[in-house]
Amino acid sequence: MFGLFSKQHITDPAWSCYMGWRVVTYQERDAWVSLQIEPMRHEPCRVYVPSFEAWQSSAPAWARDQREGILRRMQSIAWNRDLAWTESLRAMFWHRHVHDPVDGSLESTPGGRQLEGMRLFHPDSPAHFPRRDAKRAWWAATEQMLRLGEIA
Repeated sequence: MFGLFSKQHITDPAWSCYMGWRVVTYQERDAWVSLQIEPMRHEPCRVYVPSFEAWQSSAPAWARDQREGILRRMQSIAWNRDLAWTESLRAMFWHRHVHDPVDGSLESTPGGRQLEGMRLFHPDSPAHFPRRDAKRAWWAATEQMLRLGEIA
């Protein structure tokens, strides 16, 4: 949209992070890991972090010994979203990059793609929505798409 949304992520020369409605992705060059986010309406959204053991057994080889550094970088960003980083033995890596939404999900719809393009959860978002309003926009879209039967 007129170049307003050309920067798609938080970036450093060596790494990048991207946050969507239900996933956060950490990337170094062409390699990446994604963690699942559970959107919560009235409390911080949960980012599910594999425990140390789960990370060691299921992370891509390049990321196995970088758990603490990757998590520190992901958590160091001043996301425009209240998050609870929840470690669990059952947490797994999300199988998709934030830019590759699941077919049939809100993020794969035209409205979801538009919201993703606004980068409402990023600290450098040109929309400048307060945290509460960014979250409300996604919940409103979710409710509308459910009513229309466009997502399950």
